Amino acid sequence: MLSKTAEYALRAVALLANQPGRPALADQLAEKTLIPRRYLNRVLQDLVAAGLLRSRPGRGGGYELTKGASDVSILEVVNAVSPLERIRQCPLGLATHTSLCPLHAELDRAYAATEKAFAGVTMAEVLASTKGIVPLCESANASSNNEKYKKNVKSGRPVKTDRPIKTDSPVKTDKPKKAARTASGKARAASRASARKGS
Repeated sequence: MLSKTAEYALRAVALLANQPGRPALADQLAEKTLIPRRYLNRVLQDLVAAGLLRSRPGRGGGYELTKGASDVSILEVVNAVSPLERIRQCPLGLATHTSLCPLHAELDRAYAATEKAFAGVTMAEVLASTKGIVPLCESANASSNNEKYKKNVKSGRPVKTDRPIKTDSPVKTDKPKKAARTASGKARAASRASARKGS
């Protein structure tokens, strides 16, 4: 339902909301959010035009939120770059459809529910989630495992992490048995054929 542009905008705003008072350069944003740099430029320009971000030039500059994370809703970010479109009239332009048909009325109800849900959640609430997973960041345990992995790969040692890695059990196959059955079947058929020829 969300466009890629809206997803990218939310990533950028979430990152900036998580570091208030610390502007981020476009290159830093691109690296941390995994957004292609050229695409990110367009997203940032739209967010600046909507008044959600400002750009500070010079040393120590970069992009930052114009207001606190608790004053920015998910809906504001989405609508700044790729507005949610409600269905106000018949998309087919049918003259007899003076109100929405059941199909388009149902779709519009879903869009309205999404709009309401996004309007009711601020970026501060997103960042304050109690799940222990910070948007766009590895958890402390995952970071520690990643570092161990990198060190072990460089040194050629077996990779060990805090959590055991699951491996699938060996796959059992009956291909050899099938092949044997097929071969013996062919041999019996051949001996029957030669018996018929002899008679």
